[in-house]
Amino acid sequence: MRILITNDDGYLAPGIQCLHKILLELGHEVALIAPHEDNSAISHSISLGKEILVKRHGDDIYSLTGTPADCIVVAMNAGLIDKPDLVISGINKGGNMGEDVHYSGTVAAAVEAAFAGYFSMAVSLSSRVHGDYMAISPFMKQLIERVLSSKPGTVLNVNYDPSKPIKGIKETRLGSRTYMDHFEISKWEDDTARAILKPAENIPDLREGTDYYALNEGYISVTLLSTDWTEADSDEGR
Repeated sequence: MRILITNDDGYLAPGIQCLHKILLELGHEVALIAPHEDNSAISHSISLGKEILVKRHGDDIYSLTGTPADCIVVAMNAGLIDKPDLVISGINKGGNMGEDVHYSGTVAAAVEAAFAGYFSMAVSLSSRVHGDYMAISPFMKQLIERVLSSKPGTVLNVNYDPSKPIKGIKETRLGSRTYMDHFEISKWEDDTARAILKPAENIPDLREGTDYYALNEGYISVTLLSTDWTEADSDEGR
């Protein structure tokens, strides 16, 4: 199978390098196109009207001065690679669960691939420090089979925690969490102030059936996301 991989942490990030290794060991043909630098939390931004520089680092390995979504647009339209059977975005450093899927460049790249009609999956390691990315390896074949059975216009969002033994895979729904992040702002000088967002440990809702619950119980969380944001109970969605 031919698989295109990308991420938002940058083409040299340990997560995407491990994903590349895992897929090659499974016998797949792999192309890598990812941002040249870290683009975390950039969501679905694309570089409208801006020049994007593309650099080749070897056979089917490219980086570009754009966003994760740009990587998919360029890959599918610039003739750099052959058409893939599957797109995988990751492995991200840090979980992408609950509301975070809306901020994530990792998830956005997978969504962009789904827009283009490709089977797609986002994979994230639930840690802000580099953990054992390879812990997902024994489950990757099953995850690929799962995403290839999904319907058009959907994305398989995968999260795992390598800090504990992984029991298996659970189908989940998006959870939620209370954000404890806060801004710090400096004193005004010449009508200018400096503001910075200070991330903090946030409090997840561990209700059974959610992505947060699955990880807390030692499972890989697999949540099927839809690119159609129409509210199901609206008149248009009925």
